[in-house]
Amino acid sequence: YMAFLAFDNSHLLTRSDQVRLALGTNPDSPGELPYSHNYLKDFEDRYCYDRYSDGSASGHRFMASGHALVTLGDAGDRFFMDADSGILGRFRHQHFLLFLIAHFQKAALRMYSDRSVATLSRLDLKSATANRTFRRETRAALENFLRFEHRYWFHEISNHAQTRDLFDMLQKHLNLDALFQEVREELQDMGNYLDVEAMRRQNDSMVRLTVVTTFGLIGTVTTGFLGMNLFGWSEQPAAWRFAAFMTVF
Repeated sequence: YMAFLAFDNSHLLTRSDQVRLALGTNPDSPGELPYSHNYLKDFEDRYCYDRYSDGSASGHRFMASGHALVTLGDAGDRFFMDADSGILGRFRHQHFLLFLIAHFQKAALRMYSDRSVATLSRLDLKSATANRTFRRETRAALENFLRFEHRYWFHEISNHAQTRDLFDMLQKHLNLDALFQEVREELQDMGNYLDVEAMRRQNDSMVRLTVVTTFGLIGTVTTGFLGMNLFGWSEQPAAWRFAAFMTVF
């Protein structure tokens, strides 16, 4: 979810309230933290972006945890409430898009991962039909992932420092880089399997072709030698002709 919150007295908002807004936990008493102090000791560094704030509860604070993007500020601040060029306008037209793009990237990567698992689950080495289906679906997945990587996977979303920093925070909390590498390696492993399987089939074909060629060469040499009429084969004893044939063979 995304939230733009303007307060008459934003300094009255406690640290516990901000933690619950950023992490999406249930409301409780203002002084009660949802998690331990040790876990939240670096909350400001991990989840807060204070470009327009001194780090306190007052001012303009952005909080991003991956699943939530919250903007806090004073309702009396004209720049904060400006719907054209202020924080409100950026929230509606820029922050909404960067939040949507980050979650689109994660959803797409999850989709590729689920499809690769489904494709592998249908693979049956004893079934020629299943093998053909696996090759076709794997090639389609590699093609679609390559298109996604070059068209929709990027880190530099804007030349505006605030938008770029918030997008980096979202990608970090959503663990997008690690997920991208994981899905990429899964698809590459499937592609490598196809290459190895194609090489194995090619080697089997070469072995069969070599066997056929060897027998054909033996027959060609035998018939060529016997057809040169160096001896009167019809005049030779049957046992001698058989021994000569076997020797050439």
